[in-house]
Formats: sequence, C-alpha cells, structure tokens
Amino acid sequence: MDRNKLWELSAKVGGLFKLTVLLQKRIRELVNGAPKLIETPIEDYVTIALMEVEQDKISLDDMSDEELEKQQAAEAGEVPPAANPLAGNPFRS
Repeated sequence: MDRNKLWELSAKVGGLFKLTVLLQKRIRELVNGAPKLIETPIEDYVTIALMEVEQDKISLDDMSDEELEKQQAAEAGEVPPAANPLAGNPFRS
C-alpha cells in the first residue's frame, strides 16, 4: 500500500495515531483467530486490516476513550498513573 493511501486512511479514521491503534487491535484479533471481514485470498494480517479499514468494515467507534488512552500510553512507553506506584509520590525526585 502506498504512502498516499495510508494518509487517506488515517484521515478517514481521525489521524495516524488512531489508524495505528485500530490496526494493532484488529491485527491482534486476526492473529487470535477472528474471521476476515472481507473476501480476499490474502493471508497477510496487516494487509487484511488495512483493506478492512478501506472498506469501512472496522472503526474505533467501539473503543472507549479510556482504552484509547491506555493504548496511547502503552505505545509511548508510559505507565498509566493508576498502575504506577510512584505516581504522586512527593519523595520521588
């Protein structure tokens, strides 16, 4: 898939980060045995997920803001405050 098509898909879903989250989530589902939502002989999970976005078969509508924030933090290598025992620690330098 060419770069222009990726930019079109990112605009379609609301940005490059959202496209990345959507693709990661869908690829994980495919790897775990979820059926394809499109008819294609292609077996590459990344290509399948991209094609599903292109054909409006998947979206982030079902992902809560909390899930989206957790995914964003995980990608950035951050520990969410609730999971970080040092968050809010006044003795932390």
